[in-house]
Amino acid sequence: MSERGEGMQNSGEGEGVRGFAKACFAEVRYNARLSKRNLIFDAAVLFACFLLFEGNNLVLKPLSLSFAQSDVVGYLVQCHLNDCIGGVAFLAYVNLLLDLVKPDVRFRKLAPSLIFIFCCGLFWEVAAPAFVPGSTGDVLDMVAYMVGAAAYVALNRVSGTRDTEPMNS
Repeated sequence: MSERGEGMQNSGEGEGVRGFAKACFAEVRYNARLSKRNLIFDAAVLFACFLLFEGNNLVLKPLSLSFAQSDVVGYLVQCHLNDCIGGVAFLAYVNLLLDLVKPDVRFRKLAPSLIFIFCCGLFWEVAAPAFVPGSTGDVLDMVAYMVGAAAYVALNRVSGTRDTEPMNS
């Protein structure tokens, strides 16, 4: 019997919540071993996104303010670069979570990634402003999220992690 099955069988039938928690942790540990390369990739991408986000806020945005207001690059840095970085980070975060609970389900291809981010963007840019005070929607933010999603898929392809399949038990 596989390691996964043993963990599920021996982890607490009749132990209630404690048994359930043991079974869940055994499953996550098993999935983490299967998805090690993907987990490392997604964690590295999230860390890089954090650095880029902070670099944009601390360096690029103040630097771009010194340029003319009509400068397209300055506008994109001020208004949409963090949204693009957010598109990359959100897919990395979702894939990291998926790797822990269902490693064979992962955003690898461009079309599903763009559809997913588009649906998330609809919520963030259309639904949320309807009930979050001070929130405004922006179609260009949705475009930036989708550009970020495309960048994530490209990074995933370049890294070679997209082809990683779960090991056979």
